[in-house]
Amino acid sequence: LGRIQHFRSESDLAMEYYAKVPPGVYYQYAQDQVVSLLVEAGRVEELVNFFAEQRAAHPDIEERLFVTQNQYLNALLDDYRLLDFLTLALESYPQNFDLLYARSLVAERMGRLDISEADLRNIIAQDENNSNALNALGYTLTNRTDRHAEAFVLIEKALSLNPESPAILDSMGWVLHNLGESEEALQYLIQAQDALYDPEVISHHAEVLWHLNRTDEALDMIGIAMLEFPGNELLNDIRQRILDDLDNS
Repeated sequence: LGRIQHFRSESDLAMEYYAKVPPGVYYQYAQDQVVSLLVEAGRVEELVNFFAEQRAAHPDIEERLFVTQNQYLNALLDDYRLLDFLTLALESYPQNFDLLYARSLVAERMGRLDISEADLRNIIAQDENNSNALNALGYTLTNRTDRHAEAFVLIEKALSLNPESPAILDSMGWVLHNLGESEEALQYLIQAQDALYDPEVISHHAEVLWHLNRTDEALDMIGIAMLEFPGNELLNDIRQRILDDLDNS
């Protein structure tokens, strides 16, 4: 019935039927359709209310719904509302790794490093070999504070657990650079960029090359990357800082 009304462009009727689909084979499909219809119409507040109604209707899977709903809302809500949503979820499920990790990322973006660090340490306290949490905490500490030695220990352990992860290789390169070991950092950043062509990795690689007085290589790398990622803020920032330095030298 939901599909029929959807096909007829009767969105409200379609959502009414989709919302009644119980957990089972078609539940996720129905949720996807409601999300799609509400997002297309710009009705994000109604989407938040819909999720609350679903959790109330299906308390036996509430924890799983919080995790799934965060994945939907992550691209739709501003950081403050998303932080509130995750805090609400964690009041009921304070040890859920997915929710803790998600809130740590949102809190870091907002500059709430106290919340971010506490959530990641909570995960690590329960699972000392959680490479994602170890790396996230290490990267946050070296990128947002001067606690580089502490960060190195966390990232080193994460890398020992997951030595081929491009994200952890990038973190290791960045923390080594921040510790003054730029030559050693370069080998990790090269490996990271070979595995993951990502603006953040490229910007770190370029920054280290610039620090090592290999400015032309850094600018060439950034120029090529900007063809694939036009307008990227990280690439624009490192490029402008290099050019400003050249103008002032």
